[in-house]
Amino acid sequence: MASPISSQSTSAMAASGSVLKRRHTGATITPDHLCRWLCELPLADVNATRRLPIMQALRRVLSGDNRQLSTATIANLVRLAQYLCDWPLLKRLTSLPQWDWQLPLWLQADVQMGDFEQAQARLDDAAEQHPQAPLLSLLQQEFAQYRSQSRYPPALMRHGAISLTPLAAHHVNDFAWQFADKSIAELCNLPSFSNPQQWLQWLYRCQQEPERHQFAIMHSAFGMIGSVCLQVFDELGFFYYWLGKDFQAQGFGPQAVNLLITLGQRQLGMQRCYAKVYAHNLNSQKALKKLQFEYLPLRAEAPNAQERFYHRGPHQTRIRHFVDLEQLLQRLNSGIELSPKIVV
Repeated sequence: MASPISSQSTSAMAASGSVLKRRHTGATITPDHLCRWLCELPLADVNATRRLPIMQALRRVLSGDNRQLSTATIANLVRLAQYLCDWPLLKRLTSLPQWDWQLPLWLQADVQMGDFEQAQARLDDAAEQHPQAPLLSLLQQEFAQYRSQSRYPPALMRHGAISLTPLAAHHVNDFAWQFADKSIAELCNLPSFSNPQQWLQWLYRCQQEPERHQFAIMHSAFGMIGSVCLQVFDELGFFYYWLGKDFQAQGFGPQAVNLLITLGQRQLGMQRCYAKVYAHNLNSQKALKKLQFEYLPLRAEAPNAQERFYHRGPHQTRIRHFVDLEQLLQRLNSGIELSPKIVV
């Protein structure tokens, strides 16, 4: 997806490499020096590879004496945090006493993170203490539209640092940052989005399918880190998930999937769940086994012979799995046909 990721072709990108290299070589970089560099960093020169180191640099700046930060400096850092979709950091920045009228940015961060209860509490408090505050009525109307997109119980959507929130149009840039690794589209059979409009059209089509439940995976310290999807047909579920490159192999995926499975069982009537991965995707196969999915001795006909299938739920016969999975693949419009030959 083109936005917000762009090429790294300017002198500022070279400067960023110099600063980050000094960090790794142990050279002394003061928070003040780092802060000035971040404030001067052109947004167009930040790409997906540099995003996490820059987020870490922002946190280092805020670990110092924040009372010395000017309003203009905070404004520059806020602009950078918004561009990076670093909503947890945005909350920290706009909570500093030097920053006036925090409510609009607080609400933006809460909505992006899916923390609708916190956003509602902020609005209620503002309405009580500052009923004539500028834009309050407009903010209340906009928030009501966002909240209507979430129909799931908040208690089922969060565990520890990981939470799920319905994937929505306002996640277009969050998604782009994490989807920058081209292998994600290949491994998950997703489109390769070349611009935000294509992604929005794809999301709209997904939202027209009542059986599909698409979520952003949120981390309380970093914002969106990936996505997970569950489709449920007559008590049978099918799911997939992916994580951005910076957040893989850290245990976040299984935490998100466990939330999704619980949601499917308690809210969507799901009794059993299937998943599929490519034979060469050994990491995902290991993750499925950790999630108590069992490997199925079924194969797909060419050209999908590299697909491998997994199941979680009450024990079933191989024939039952064949019938159920075949029907599920058809309802998913996957184009995958199972081979009648069962592998021992």
